[in-house]
Amino acid sequence: MAATKKPTAVENGEEKPFLSEEKIRILKEGILKDYNEADVIMFLTVAELTKLDPFTRQLMPRPEKKVKDRSGKWEKMILMTAYTGFLTVADRSGVYDGSDPFEWCGKNGEWTQVWTAEEPPFAARVATWRKDHTRPEVAVSYWKARAQYFYSDGKRILTDQWRDDGPFMLGKCALAASLRKLFPNLLTQVYEESEFKALEASTFEQDVKDHEQQIAESAAAAERLKAQGVPTVQPSAPTFPRDAKTEVEPAKGLEPKDYQPGDEPDDLDMTDANYDKNRPKDWYKYLNCDPIKNKYYTGKTVAELSTSLLQQAVEKWVPLVRAKPNAAKVAVELADALELAWEEAQEVAAKAEAQKAANASEGSQ
Repeated sequence: MAATKKPTAVENGEEKPFLSEEKIRILKEGILKDYNEADVIMFLTVAELTKLDPFTRQLMPRPEKKVKDRSGKWEKMILMTAYTGFLTVADRSGVYDGSDPFEWCGKNGEWTQVWTAEEPPFAARVATWRKDHTRPEVAVSYWKARAQYFYSDGKRILTDQWRDDGPFMLGKCALAASLRKLFPNLLTQVYEESEFKALEASTFEQDVKDHEQQIAESAAAAERLKAQGVPTVQPSAPTFPRDAKTEVEPAKGLEPKDYQPGDEPDDLDMTDANYDKNRPKDWYKYLNCDPIKNKYYTGKTVAELSTSLLQQAVEKWVPLVRAKPNAAKVAVELADALELAWEEAQEVAAKAEAQKAANASEGSQ
């Protein structure tokens, strides 16, 4: 009996170039014109290798963050595709042997193939297979690391897709991470669009308008109080345990260029079933701020930050972490902690303002 031939992967593509010179010229003058030469070469190389067609949006460039260099080019490109693009590349390899159904779990760590709870799942996982491998590649994606939000009036709100179909979106993230592990020569540096947290321009512009309106309203209110002879005071700081001797002047600006989120794999085992259960209720107040490479933050806990430093971190540093598909666990948790602390600080400030208004009202009677 003849021996069964072991399947081999097709990773070199066809001899004929996938992209013609004319198509490359169109791409360079079109969707790639705002990227630097190194990123353009990377994009064209990945397109040639994976045979994902940029002209049908199978492969799309996205800036990692809304920052341009001195030449007016986006600082760094991220390669995006839909989850069907991952499956297309895997299928063309000749050795893809399918994937197991999506699975989800809550904080109890119990996995299920059907998510029926009202609250979002804690994590999703997928196992994918190759005919020339004896074991599957399993990847886990976590809701807190992948769910996409936007900001409106200072509140964090889930995007429509993640609100309406969050479990499936999280499953796609796990599938993409698993397929990257299964076909590293083909899919390294390529991300599923659900994995990428980016502030859309329209959302960013609305945030700016909301912020400007809040500043104008605060200034108008201060002028009215001044005209009425009411003394104005700063809202009280959050009632966190802190050492007043360690307070410093607010930083003039964070320096995110000095901080790079870690390179942990997307399926890093961030937790176990007892992870959240064993943490104190106010764990986030004491998370250390070392990942922020700035002298006003390094070595401090969230509880030690002044209100102004909290605000700067949430407005400038947290969005950088949210936009990083493979941000380190410590960076994601610190971002979560800063947002929670800032929300608590705003609640304290709002209560102080309400009490001050009530006192002023009683004094005028």
